[in-house]
Amino acid sequence: MLLFYIIFINSIVFSYNSPVIFGKISTDEYKLFDNNIDTNESFSCMVLCDYGYFYSDEFRFVRTLRLKILKTEGCNWLEKQTFITPDQTEIRGKIINLYNNKLDIKKIRNSSILKKNIQNRYFTAQFFVPFVKKGSIIDLEFSYRGIPFEWQFQLDIPVKWSEIIIPDSPYITFQKKISGYEPLFISGKDRWVAKNMPAFYREPFMGPEVNFKTKIEFEVISINYLGFKKKWPTTWKSAITYFRKNAYFGGALRGSFYLNNVVKKIHEKCDTEEEMLKAAFAEAKQIKWDKKESLFSSTPFINIVYKNKYGNSADINMALIQLLKKLGLHASPLILSTRQNGSVSHDFPNIRKLNYIIAFTKVGSKHYYLDATQQFIPHNLIPLKCLNGSGRVLYRNKTKKIVLKPSGKRKEIIAYDIKLNKNTTINGTIKYKKYEYAALNFRKKYCTFNTHKDYLKEFKSDKSGIEILNLIIKNLNDLNLPVIEEFEIKLDDQLKLINGKFHMSPLLFKQVTKNPLLLKERKYPVDFVCPIEKKYSIKIAVPENLRIIRLPKSLTKTLPDNSAKFTFSASNDGKKIHLRYSYSINKPIFKPDEYKPLKHFFDLILQKMSEPVLFQEKVPEHTMKLKKR
Repeated sequence: MLLFYIIFINSIVFSYNSPVIFGKISTDEYKLFDNNIDTNESFSCMVLCDYGYFYSDEFRFVRTLRLKILKTEGCNWLEKQTFITPDQTEIRGKIINLYNNKLDIKKIRNSSILKKNIQNRYFTAQFFVPFVKKGSIIDLEFSYRGIPFEWQFQLDIPVKWSEIIIPDSPYITFQKKISGYEPLFISGKDRWVAKNMPAFYREPFMGPEVNFKTKIEFEVISINYLGFKKKWPTTWKSAITYFRKNAYFGGALRGSFYLNNVVKKIHEKCDTEEEMLKAAFAEAKQIKWDKKESLFSSTPFINIVYKNKYGNSADINMALIQLLKKLGLHASPLILSTRQNGSVSHDFPNIRKLNYIIAFTKVGSKHYYLDATQQFIPHNLIPLKCLNGSGRVLYRNKTKKIVLKPSGKRKEIIAYDIKLNKNTTINGTIKYKKYEYAALNFRKKYCTFNTHKDYLKEFKSDKSGIEILNLIIKNLNDLNLPVIEEFEIKLDDQLKLINGKFHMSPLLFKQVTKNPLLLKERKYPVDFVCPIEKKYSIKIAVPENLRIIRLPKSLTKTLPDNSAKFTFSASNDGKKIHLRYSYSINKPIFKPDEYKPLKHFFDLILQKMSEPVLFQEKVPEHTMKLKKR
């Protein structure tokens, strides 16, 4: 995906030499590509060449992308790609096939290119191309003013050759940053090349792909071309002035008279600063989010947003900042790049990469990170999408880097109080108690169901033999309390007779059968986003006709620095069994060299949770007396 700086001036026609020429290929080259490609690969298509060149004198960048279709479904990959490009970009496409040893070249019509406008004079382009078959070559060309924000050398399909050249220019200055886990073939002053770049594979529990794919990013410092002059901040000190003067940032944060009545009502009903913070947070949530993430407001006049009760993320959180200040609280904007947008270095004010703003405030000794676009989040939790390393607080005359850490856990406590009957059925209660991020996730999921019955239907879908007799959900709307689900259940056929012994899985339908960490080796960090804590307390009443003959053995396993811990214990008095499972992941991110112990840790959990309780049917007392005789 490419992001671009754009200057709107007249088009200039040009020609150039490159490793690929749009729409030009010989029969021999076509056959050569067929002979040198392993069609047994699992990929349906691949990039033969991706070439970009900046023509300084014309201030124009041209990208030529050549794809090879390896399988008939290869066209699906292209149709799923979304190319973000300036609204004056010239796009061309051609499909090249070989029939009877002759090349057949067809133009991709404009009607096959779906363009959709997005904010800031950009649009997305998608291609729906006909006449594509196994072996087809597709050429795409994008031509526009300026230079790209980003060039991705690595995609989720193999790339044979990827090259970008941006020669020195008197018209533009920029900084560059290369990132990713795969090395470049050539990395020079103005030319960067990747050769035989492997496809990117996503691993379980990893951060956003954009942080790991090999790419180069460009941050423009200044442009001076044909009368157009513009400079961007190069220090955080100059960035303060930039934001203050911007009508859609500093301008939008000024002028809060429209909040006078709201402030008066909050002061009347709140006695403490934290109560005022909660009330302000709830008030800002009354503005409906349009699902657009932005660093800048949609209008310089936030009072309009407040009146219409509709706006982007910056509109809503700027209104919150204004309200907190009006209430006498210390509040400042905190700017960041969300997780899906990729990480950003705060050594340099990379304004283009920053895409989000939240409210940063302090009450007593506690800091709060508030995002009023999130309807189900309490005031003391930072949204998980904001946990992307660090952010920057903008004060009046200075900025400060803030490391963003989870302000809670994904914590869940599950309590079984069940009775095993003589006919091998089970009845009883199961209580789920969800805290912090676990409660947030539940509330967000529950609201997607139209009715309570729809939720029950989904809950039962992967739990064979379960009958739900009753369900009570508590604290659903009180965001500061844990969500509690109390199920009254009945289950059939929970005992398996193996070699004369009855086996029972204590976790019932919560049985875990697969380690989520599947790979033998790990290339990327394991990212759980936030700490995790899960506890099971399982009480089982045993019928008189069964005798407990074996319980799983107790176990404790702790990883270095207490980064993860698992404990299990079991006890019984002959009539009732009590099993306790508890595991915690105490840090969000594990480095690749910590992967093997972590994988083994999950193996132990899986093994212990899969161990059954063993029963044996009691011999009737009168039968035992007969045997003694």
